[in-house]
Amino acid sequence: MKNGNLSLLFVPFIYVGIFCLYYILFLNQGLMPQGPLGHFLSDSSSHLFHDATPAISANLYLHESWCSLLAMDFEPIFHVLTAVFAMFIHLISGNPEKLDLVNAMAFVLSMAKLSEFIIVRKILNENVKLNDVQSIVITLIITFCTVLYLPIVNLNLYLPMLSPNILHNPTMILLVPFAISFFYWYIKFYIVAEVSFRPRFREGKLRPESTRTLLFSLLLITATLVKPAFTNVMLLLVAFYYLLHPKRFISKLFWQDLVIFVPSAIIILYQIYIISQSNLGSLAFSPFKVINYYTLHPIIALFQAIEFPLLATITYLLYFGYSRRLITTYLFFSWGFALIAYLMWSLFYLAGPTWTYGNLAWPYALSLTFLYIFSITAFVSVLLAANPKVKEVNPERLAPLVTLGAVNLGFIFFSGVHQFATIFLGGSWY
Repeated sequence: MKNGNLSLLFVPFIYVGIFCLYYILFLNQGLMPQGPLGHFLSDSSSHLFHDATPAISANLYLHESWCSLLAMDFEPIFHVLTAVFAMFIHLISGNPEKLDLVNAMAFVLSMAKLSEFIIVRKILNENVKLNDVQSIVITLIITFCTVLYLPIVNLNLYLPMLSPNILHNPTMILLVPFAISFFYWYIKFYIVAEVSFRPRFREGKLRPESTRTLLFSLLLITATLVKPAFTNVMLLLVAFYYLLHPKRFISKLFWQDLVIFVPSAIIILYQIYIISQSNLGSLAFSPFKVINYYTLHPIIALFQAIEFPLLATITYLLYFGYSRRLITTYLFFSWGFALIAYLMWSLFYLAGPTWTYGNLAWPYALSLTFLYIFSITAFVSVLLAANPKVKEVNPERLAPLVTLGAVNLGFIFFSGVHQFATIFLGGSWY
């Protein structure tokens, strides 16, 4: 049998396995009570069932008016999807409400993780020449890895380093495929390619470029309604890009960016207004208040999070310089996103009756997702390169750096496997 025909069996088999693996993980998070195996400490219950917190949950969409709920729900996409699938499951099975909601949650999140896997694999294949087996293996490394875990230093698997692959927050898990899609293709089409056009109608039909602009706007709106963590930082990142490239203000790209970003910015402003008029909390300035709550060594935690992306970025630039503009641009934008997100997390927090420490940590966790995707992609391209593209560089001198990166990649992958296995078996990441 030809390899191409064999891959028709191999790739779907892997996809089904990934879906089932995550389905069991998320089903356990929703159903497993505290017991001898530990407790997940998952955020699933607060998103599924209305409890003491003021947040809106999925079960409310089964009993109350959607109009009033949507007006106050900052993260409605996950709640609505879970409620809709729960209704469908109940229609065909007649299960109790809790079981319907938990199964619906597991299905939605498993589809999100599978979508993330497919998107990351596509990004990898567009930038590095790999066969099916290689691309599957590298994608598994990207989607399972976490920050370097040091048991001697770290009290738990997750905090305060955070992780590029979140497994306990439903809205964050659902956000990732939307955020990756927008981040990757927006940079590809509107930063690197610099396609210039205005959205307009012609002969009663949208031009293909205009259709793409509206699709990007819709994608960002969806990501904002899943969780605003991505849009908050992306708006600032694009604003800084305009300050560095002021000629973009007088180009047609400016009008295209208005169509893409203004609707989501309006949603963010509306959410800020609702927060300011309620008792949900307010933004407070206090450097390292949140991080110091979890560790006495914030610099070590930061080093653990960024040491591999930094090493991979340096190695890549030494090998290729700026000859591969696309990957280089993704690396720079990922570092810019991470810098803004880390400053938000380290300098501000949400002060209120409950002092919700971690809310501003989500953009930083998402920035780690971008850093690890593109740094691992860049590092794999170095491993496959015959010789450096920078003539002044001696490949023999870079060999120890590449070896160190490969060993480091192994450590972060098995740190991720350890984290996944711990949570999968009912243990706690906390």
